[in-house]
Amino acid sequence: TVTGVQTCALPICKRLLTRTKALAAIKKFDSLVSDNFRLLAPLHEHFICAGEWLKKPDCSLRSADALHLAIASCSGCQNFVSFDMGLGAAARKLGLPVQILKV
Repeated sequence: TVTGVQTCALPICKRLLTRTKALAAIKKFDSLVSDNFRLLAPLHEHFICAGEWLKKPDCSLRSADALHLAIASCSGCQNFVSFDMGLGAAARKLGLPVQILKV
């Protein structure tokens, strides 16, 4: 799941945002998520796909990452976005379209 609360915790702790501005940012973030993302439950086929990918020595995936990519792949993901460069590299090797974000 994706939560806006995690998005704003660091700026609040570092006093970069006031509580009011942080709550407004959370509300906007949650709105963007609900309008642009789908929450998908893992299916049996996703676990099978993830298991096959975990057997590939050149991908070096963790099991949760393999499942995440399998769900995206099997569900017709058109653009996989991540901050995790290792996950992105593995996704590319598996043929998924990837965009790596930088902080």
